[in-house]
Amino acid sequence: MTDPVATGSDARLPTIALLRAAAPVLRRVARPVLAGWLLIAGIAALSPSIGWMGKQVVDGLEAAEFGLAGLLLTNGWAFGLLFTALTMLEIADKPVGKWIESRLVIELQNTYLAARRAAHATDDAALMLYGAEEAKRGLKILIDDVPKLVFTLASVSIWQMALAPEWLPFMMVAVLPAMLWLWVLSRPVQSHALHALDAQMEIAGATTRDRAAHLSSQQGRWMRASIFIDLFKGLGESGLVWMIWASFVTSVLTVLLLVPDSALGRQMSPGEFIVTMVNLGLFVDPLAKLGKIVMHFSQSRPALAHALGLVPNLNEARTVPFRPGSA
Repeated sequence: MTDPVATGSDARLPTIALLRAAAPVLRRVARPVLAGWLLIAGIAALSPSIGWMGKQVVDGLEAAEFGLAGLLLTNGWAFGLLFTALTMLEIADKPVGKWIESRLVIELQNTYLAARRAAHATDDAALMLYGAEEAKRGLKILIDDVPKLVFTLASVSIWQMALAPEWLPFMMVAVLPAMLWLWVLSRPVQSHALHALDAQMEIAGATTRDRAAHLSSQQGRWMRASIFIDLFKGLGESGLVWMIWASFVTSVLTVLLLVPDSALGRQMSPGEFIVTMVNLGLFVDPLAKLGKIVMHFSQSRPALAHALGLVPNLNEARTVPFRPGSA
């Protein structure tokens, strides 16, 4: 069996080389991507308004200016419009997202066929189906999750600065340990993804009866690689949420213990506390998606490198010398 690291690894391939090779593919899907970005920006701008709604109600009740019915009658039209607009944008985000995904798969398949130097049924079958789907995840993350992360963090930060700015530094500090955590986990995800892709190409070429033993071993190899990928992705995504909240609470307690005379928390109204917790939840949500971004991009790197013609396929590496990017 050929070692994938020796024949088609993207381990030493710079990320910038992947992005440069992917640029033509992204240009060809510009229209659905632009539509998706407009929806992402709208959702990110309106989501923090939920915290504002809670602050309006709690502060109004605390001030005893209105009863609950009066507050809802006064602000109900604004609440209703915001909820309706946010819901409509979220509904539209689903079909637009599928439009982007479908176009990406088609463009990646076409790019792979244009970049290959010779047809080979097993490599082609594995990379046109399994490989294109895996590669699509990497590009979808770049054009969907990364902008969503940027728009949401910017929107939440602006709302937080306007409503309870003293908590913003603690929200920022909570990000630092998360970055180190993702950096540690990304490499094993990429390594196991490479083995899974290699096993898929071997499986596609081992369907005859005389290769039953080889098929079984490669199926087992793919299964083990897939299990390890999801293990590290779970650590990177769910573990990241725990780490952010733990870092936030630890930083706040540290300040309160070291500076007991601090006004932190003592001058905060109940409404400000609620909006801070809502915004922290909104802050953590996109950062949790940062775990998804890093883990899924690491998983998709090997398939993306193959689809863009940057590394040789198994059978190409066994037969002829390879020049990256050659068509």
